[in-house]
Amino acid sequence: MAKNLIIIFGFVFVIIGILGFVSNPVIGANGFFFTNHAHDIVHLIVGLLFLIVGFSAAASAAGTLIVFGVLFALLAILGFIVPSPILGLATNGALNWIDIIFAIIFIIGGFSSKPR
Repeated sequence: MAKNLIIIFGFVFVIIGILGFVSNPVIGANGFFFTNHAHDIVHLIVGLLFLIVGFSAAASAAGTLIVFGVLFALLAILGFIVPSPILGLATNGALNWIDIIFAIIFIIGGFSSKPR
């Protein structure tokens, strides 16, 4: 399960990262989910890392999901407390909530995967 989940979210994060560089009403400087280019680059890196783990180190997928789930939860909580930008990454309330959702999915997906 973790392998499939990390591959799916790898593609999702690559798409999110690319969309951040294209003017649209959903993701980016003028989007509902407010990001800057630094944030878009982070999405691309996370997506590529997820794809690398999913396709070449599938045994590490569960652990990777748990680690990134915790990181996303911490960043989202920090986003609710500290005004944007956080660590140079522009954010808003909508993005903080979606990061919490990602964190929950990653942590549950990581812990519910059966060890090989």
